[in-house]
Amino acid sequence: IYITSLCDQIRMDLTPQDVAFDVVSSSFDATTTAENRNKQDVMFMHTQLLFYFLTGMSYSDDDWQKMIDFFIDRYQTEPHTLKQIGEFRDEYKTRGAIWCYTRYVFLYQTLNACLRRSEIGGLVKMGMFIRDLHQEIVKLHRSSDQRQVERLYRGQVIGREIFETIQKNVGGLLSMKEFLSTSTDRAVASSFISEHTGNSVSLLFEIVIGQTTSSDTFYA
Repeated sequence: IYITSLCDQIRMDLTPQDVAFDVVSSSFDATTTAENRNKQDVMFMHTQLLFYFLTGMSYSDDDWQKMIDFFIDRYQTEPHTLKQIGEFRDEYKTRGAIWCYTRYVFLYQTLNACLRRSEIGGLVKMGMFIRDLHQEIVKLHRSSDQRQVERLYRGQVIGREIFETIQKNVGGLLSMKEFLSTSTDRAVASSFISEHTGNSVSLLFEIVIGQTTSSDTFYA
């Protein structure tokens, strides 16, 4: 399977939308059509396949420059962001992916926006960074104290429609289409959900991470 063919197929199957979750149910009621079920399965499968390829590919200096050009073109009317892009270009090799992800607003905003909206072209352009970020997270996880259990919190506002879909699929698979920023402080996480409209729902995730539980899917 070639990466270009995979991307073309994903573009046909995925409808662009700003959704942070894929919900794949383990059981469907009579109102769920076979078409909708198949679409859920295909969307999840293709997203996972794309990330499998992006995190396993080799990249060149030309790929790096294409990513920088992608950012410059996306923020060409924002001088402050263009300055940050220049700093990112100069700092990346010495600072690494995790440091840059938490330092530069444009970087995590662009990456997670492309993930939520299934912007395949943007994800491919950022493939080198996605791979590096994934590998650094894997390395950090493996070097952690295996006896320690972390309790993390994340505040997030989502649309009421997707929240109701999640409620109807208890026991199903919930895949988050973002790299998650969390805090060990519950109050800090709660501060991100203080304001929302009537069409949205505030969620506070409590995530318990057992270091002895291993997973290959660090990017999902």
